Amino acid sequence: MTKYNQLPQVEHMYIYERKSLAEIGALFGLSRRILFYWKKKYNWDKKRFEMDYEKENFSKELLEFARKIMNKVSKDIDNNQKTPPPEIYSLINILKNIPLINQYTNSIKSDKKPNKKEFLSEENLKFIADALGGKGQPREVIRNYFLNDFYKDHCKIYQKRPIYWLFDS
Repeated sequence: MTKYNQLPQVEHMYIYERKSLAEIGALFGLSRRILFYWKKKYNWDKKRFEMDYEKENFSKELLEFARKIMNKVSKDIDNNQKTPPPEIYSLINILKNIPLINQYTNSIKSDKKPNKKEFLSEENLKFIADALGGKGQPREVIRNYFLNDFYKDHCKIYQKRPIYWLFDS
C-alpha cells in the first residue's frame, strides 16, 4: 500500500478524530515530513477549524430552535390552546440530546486549551524553588526571587546588553 492510498484515512483521523500527527505517524508508519506536507498542501488545519466551527454553531442553533419551540408550547399552554403532538415530540427529542451536544462541544473546547496543571505542578514548583536556593513554600520562594533577585541576576548574566528577538521565533 502506497503512502497516498493512506491519505484519506490519515486526513479523516486528523480532522474528525482529532488525532495528533505524532499519533497518526506512529500508527501508519509515516514520517513527520510527509504528514506536515499533506497537512499544509490539503489545508487540514482549516478543515479542522471549519468542522469545529460547524459543530459549535450547530449546537447553538439547536439550542435556539429548542427555545423557540419551548416558547411556542408555553404560549399555547398560557392561552389554553392544544399543542400539536409533533412539536412536543420534537422538543422532547431535542432536550434529550442537548446534554450530549454540550458534552461534545465542551470536549472540543477543552482540547484547544493547554493543560496548565501539568506545567505548574507542585513538584515542578518545588524543583524550581530548590534550584533558586530559597527556603519556605515554593510559590513564595519563586515570587520573592522575581521581586528581589531576578533583576540583579539578569544584569549580571547579560551585562546590560540589549536583548535581540528573532523574528521567526
